[in-house]
Amino acid sequence: MDNVTSFEDRSRCFEDAHRTCREVLGGRIKKIETFAGKWLPIAIGVLFLAQILGFVFFYFAYVDVLKKVDHRYFQIIESLEDIHKVQLNKGRLIRDFKRE
Repeated sequence: MDNVTSFEDRSRCFEDAHRTCREVLGGRIKKIETFAGKWLPIAIGVLFLAQILGFVFFYFAYVDVLKKVDHRYFQIIESLEDIHKVQLNKGRLIRDFKRE
């Protein structure tokens, strides 16, 4: 099999062999099985852990953004109430202090 010059010769030599593919490639297959059996679950676990940490990080970032938006909204409402001397509730005018 060392002097193979074409795929046809290689195929013929392979078919003439009396050993199975498992016997010929046994050592390599065992290495692949060991590697995949050992490192693949670890890689999947690390991937899931990274996803969970990412979701947690973005959740807390989302909560911080909501807090900032709420804080700014209430600052705007308070400043409008102070400027126009009115009381607002959910965008509706509740009480007008100018007329009292």
